[in-house]
Amino acid sequence: MKKTTLTFLFLTSCALITNAQTLEEIVNKQSQALKENKYNEIQTLKITGSMSQSGLTMTMTTYYKAPDKSRVVISFNGQDIIQLYDGNKGYLINPMTGNNNPQELPAEQAANMKNNSTFKSPLSRYFHEKKLTLEGTENLDDKPAFKIKVVDGGNTFYYYIDKSTWLPVKITAVSQGINIDTYQEWAEMSGVILPKVTRTSAGNIEIVINLEKAEVNIPLDDSLFKI
Repeated sequence: MKKTTLTFLFLTSCALITNAQTLEEIVNKQSQALKENKYNEIQTLKITGSMSQSGLTMTMTTYYKAPDKSRVVISFNGQDIIQLYDGNKGYLINPMTGNNNPQELPAEQAANMKNNSTFKSPLSRYFHEKKLTLEGTENLDDKPAFKIKVVDGGNTFYYYIDKSTWLPVKITAVSQGINIDTYQEWAEMSGVILPKVTRTSAGNIEIVINLEKAEVNIPLDDSLFKI
């Protein structure tokens, strides 16, 4: 019995080690596919494009500044909706609500903004923080993808990494019992690998973002990222 127990523990330990190595390989391969080794050369990034929702198309401009500042401006009918992360807190200015004052976002939303305010995929950080679990594989559009679960505080995400390209093709965020699915199509723009087309759906709502132009290392004043 003792020998059987030791054998079981040994095999279990081997399985856990193998799983950890596989997870590390996936994270490293994704980093290589995204060319993250070049991100240290990027101090600023400006991306212009459009966002479509419910038949409406709006212009969208996103500014990034290393290490973790971002500003997203969505323009429609002469008004600007601004979502900003200053490196510590997230804010929203939405004049369409009748209020032009900045509203500080809840911690959970600010955490999501922090993830979206860095050039690198958050998977590398999550891996080192031991917040990742490899859940196996699933087919997306008849293509196999690794399914990785992330638990970060009150947030739960599922990343699907394509087995052939090593790029994330789907991200599911679970919020208050609702799944928010984001599908991404990647392309190289100005030397940076970016999600050229992003489709996000939650229930009957779908938002499509198309990136048109990327400008790297252009001057961006710090005031852009302050309230």
